[in-house]
Amino acid sequence: SNELARSVLGYQPKVTLKEGLSETFAWIKQRGLDRVWLEDESQEEKQTLRLFGRDASRKAA
Repeated sequence: SNELARSVLGYQPKVTLKEGLSETFAWIKQRGLDRVWLEDESQEEKQTLRLFGRDASRKAA
């Protein structure tokens, strides 16, 4: 709840949480940031971490 921020700071959100998250995920996908590559040091091989339901086999542009 944002009641504390509202009462102390007068904070009023401009969008709902759902709208804000939707806009954030769209921004992330648009920039190709929804895939992360990690190097597994213990096995010395690259592994792709799949985020946001995207195809992990495709590299970011």
